[in-house]
Amino acid sequence: MKRSFIIIVVAAALVLALSGIAWAAGATTATTGQASAVAVDQSVYSVSSQVYFVIGQSSYSVNGVVYKTDAAPFIDNGRTFVPVRYLGDSIGAKTDWDGATDTATLTKGDVVVKLTIDSKSILVNDKASTIDVAPVIKDGRTYIPARYVAEAFSYTVGWDPASQTVSIK
Repeated sequence: MKRSFIIIVVAAALVLALSGIAWAAGATTATTGQASAVAVDQSVYSVSSQVYFVIGQSSYSVNGVVYKTDAAPFIDNGRTFVPVRYLGDSIGAKTDWDGATDTATLTKGDVVVKLTIDSKSILVNDKASTIDVAPVIKDGRTYIPARYVAEAFSYTVGWDPASQTVSIK
């Protein structure tokens, strides 16, 4: 009886793990295999969230749940660039794009961050600062420097050179 119960529990855990269901993380969606308007349960986000982007991989993870993307982070001149939409989604920020001014706006709570393509200025709650790299458009996607944006929302950003992974916590 006890052995049958253990086998059933292990089988259920494998089915859940292999299907990508994120019940343990509290997310309502998981990897679908499609580039997305990412349907992430915004209630799982807090400053204690753990987000990982790996250079060259078209996915990211939030609290252990992997989400597929149609664009991958890259490094240019020693800075890591992440697709703006997915960085915003990963930390629970609303992302807007103004094509007339080439400006990305990320909003979470009372923090508003604005970056403009080819500009080394970042606006955080309308206060301007200078950053050492400008957002870019690559292959039709907008990329922003991960560190500056995440830190504007009070996250801590880490870098693991061995795995080429950006961590946002």
